[in-house]
Amino acid sequence: MYFHHCVQQFTTTGQNSQFLGAFLGAFFAFFFGLIAFFVTTNISNKRKRFIKHKNAIVKLEQLLNTHIDEVTIAQYTAKSIQEILESGAFVTARFNKFKLINDLPFELASINLINKYFEYSRNMVRFNLDFSSINYSLTRFEDAVLANIKLSEDNRKYLIKAVSDKPKILNHLEADTKEFLAIVRLYLSKIRNCNPTICGMLEKFDPEITPEELSAELVKLEEEISRKEAM
Repeated sequence: MYFHHCVQQFTTTGQNSQFLGAFLGAFFAFFFGLIAFFVTTNISNKRKRFIKHKNAIVKLEQLLNTHIDEVTIAQYTAKSIQEILESGAFVTARFNKFKLINDLPFELASINLINKYFEYSRNMVRFNLDFSSINYSLTRFEDAVLANIKLSEDNRKYLIKAVSDKPKILNHLEADTKEFLAIVRLYLSKIRNCNPTICGMLEKFDPEITPEELSAELVKLEEEISRKEAM
């Protein structure tokens, strides 16, 4: 009887041990599987974030290249409009607005680039508003000339003054755009060959740029623009 009780107790203890072992095995498998899932997901998200950031920098580079061309066009437009207005004729030419990418800051992962783009885009918005105001005045001036309505000399001089100020202001904008473009090109060159997974995990979104590197890149950019204009 006692022997039978001992055998039964041993069997029950063995079954409990097997159950506990199976439970612990399943628990640790779930636990480490969960950790692996979160680690893998985190790595994947950071990799995607880096790729998105890199693509956004490429978009920004293309946008700034376009702006340099648009600034040059706006400078010629301002001079042309001024000459025609001073001759007393009406003007058919108009200023074109600078294009912007509103969603770009949400695609960038660099705080420095985001802040610089916000500051830069605010300046561009002000230029666009100013251009819209001048374009509206030019249209009213054109309508008046076509309707044989004589405009006051003061109005005409005010419009000429507003247009004649633009080339000088646009020169400052051109310098700001070139500097921003040089920074963007340096950012892109420093992360171009970086492994997305490694750079994403290390969050290498803001490579260091020295004043010497920026100066050299500006010289290189000016040379490229000069060659392009000479063609």
